[in-house]
Amino acid sequence: MMQDLTQKTLAKLVNESVYLTDGEKRVELQIVECKPLNAKGQPQSQREPFSLVLRGPRNPVLPQRMYPIDFGALGAFDIFIVPIGPDERGMRYEAIFN
Repeated sequence: MMQDLTQKTLAKLVNESVYLTDGEKRVELQIVECKPLNAKGQPQSQREPFSLVLRGPRNPVLPQRMYPIDFGALGAFDIFIVPIGPDERGMRYEAIFN
């Protein structure tokens, strides 16, 4: 379930690979950062908000949109990612979870 994707759960996967599907292509991404965000004003019943940063190949840059991402034992989920720019090892993408 999507509610299983929490900052605590995904932080354990930093430096691990996940797989995004884009049409016929399967793209390997690495989880490079998982950090909590300010929860001020969030209803108590919702999970704590957090940011997930992934790194993929520098080219081609994936446009921002929903992609199915396979998190291995956690399952596959449709996640909205946004390219946030390259670093020395590839293109970085961010997903925000509220």
